[in-house]
Amino acid sequence: MILVLSVAAMALAPDAPRANAQQLLYRADTGFALTGRIYNDGTFDQFYDYEFSTGWTHIVRQIGAQQVLIYNADTGLAVTVSLTGDGIFTQYDTYGFDAGWTHIAADF
Repeated sequence: MILVLSVAAMALAPDAPRANAQQLLYRADTGFALTGRIYNDGTFDQFYDYEFSTGWTHIVRQIGAQQVLIYNADTGLAVTVSLTGDGIFTQYDTYGFDAGWTHIAADF
């Protein structure tokens, strides 16, 4: 499974422009993640790659914000991180939520 997070929040705002969109790609089976940006001309520039824990099921970013919530529905573990414009992560807090949440929405 690969989760992709876009600053443009395409899923929440389908009419938003997709150019210059910052991206996070994540593989739940290996924990491999990378950040990058899609530019106006359609090219992709990779910034950094990361080794996350495996099994994250939800990655949610508030539109226009740098804070990200990463959640594992199987365990209930959640972490908050920030993602800068150039693709650098900083982890802040870890939480033990109930397991099994199926949807997490930002800016509703």
